[in-house]
Amino acid sequence: MQQEGKLSLTVLDRSVKKCLTPRRNDLLLGAFAGRDHSTAGDLCFVTQSSVLYRANDAVTEKLVKALVHRVANDLYTAGNIRLMTAQAALTLPAEGFSEQELKSLIRILSREQAGIGADLSGGHTMRSAEVTSPILSLTMLGRKENTRSAEDSFAPESDEKDIEKTQEGCPNTGYAHASNDRKALDLILAGRIAGSGTGILAALSENPEGAKLASRYTADFISGAEAQDGLWSVKEAADQALDHAKAHEGVLSLHNLSEGGVFDGLWEFGERLGSGMNVDLRRIPISQETVELSEFFGVHPYRLYSTGALLIACTDGEALTEKLQEAGIFAALIGVTTPGEKARVFRNEEETRYMEKPQGEELWPLLQAIARKNLHSTGDCDKIRV
Repeated sequence: MQQEGKLSLTVLDRSVKKCLTPRRNDLLLGAFAGRDHSTAGDLCFVTQSSVLYRANDAVTEKLVKALVHRVANDLYTAGNIRLMTAQAALTLPAEGFSEQELKSLIRILSREQAGIGADLSGGHTMRSAEVTSPILSLTMLGRKENTRSAEDSFAPESDEKDIEKTQEGCPNTGYAHASNDRKALDLILAGRIAGSGTGILAALSENPEGAKLASRYTADFISGAEAQDGLWSVKEAADQALDHAKAHEGVLSLHNLSEGGVFDGLWEFGERLGSGMNVDLRRIPISQETVELSEFFGVHPYRLYSTGALLIACTDGEALTEKLQEAGIFAALIGVTTPGEKARVFRNEEETRYMEKPQGEELWPLLQAIARKNLHSTGDCDKIRV
């Protein structure tokens, strides 16, 4: 059975990327593993989708908010980006989803888009008997505030020959990959991992599956866990990193964390950089609330939705980490890249183990099971093909 969420990198490369044959020369760089946005001239754009699992109203609201900020953060990885506008495509269940629920969903989406300064300019809404929970797709457009982006600093003009823009079986795609002969870069984690996932888990306290949370943990602990998703944006961290790289003529690449958490994100980033990695697991900060709720619901905390966290590969990582901390941004130097090597490893004191390829988001199977249970309990399963 195929996993919920994003396709594997292998399938994406084999059956999506290699089948694309763009004919426009002004598409400079496209979004794929570890590179979060597409670029054409001074414009950047991103499309992402999310199933809005019908666990409860609080979970739905958090899923919408997570998607909005995930798309915005993908754009922010270009550095010094001004968000412009967004369009949404929404597929609703054919039955069992009222117009009042639709109004509530659109109000949440509109509010979140206005909050980041990229109002919705349109979209498309339809119903289908093939879905049981709404599916929201969001496309957002941003413009670079100057001519040099984070991607440019990762591929400076002097290194243009090191960037291969033609893939076998897919000529002239413009998808950039790093050369393996680059120097080692420091790896920084800005923001806290699993914040958005922890907030969603805490919101499940309203469901029977989370009823025992109240007996095991205090109300303050649960409310604190639900507030873990309070820091959504990576814009300031991305802009600070770009300014630092420009000032020191350094190398920089950024990757927004989202589905699959920090473990999947590190592997994707390694693919983007074309490099091995050596990461100290003890340096990856994780909150006690995340650890406790992940254990309660049986999910992997390091593979939990992490909107609001950013991976940075750069030269002079200690100086940038200090700069981020001085700006009030939580940041930790967690490891280094190992150019010319394929191995990507975690170190934990004396133990060393290899990173695994992306395993998918831990939340989706849990939320899917709860949504299906709710569907059966309301009787809507008789009206909808599941």
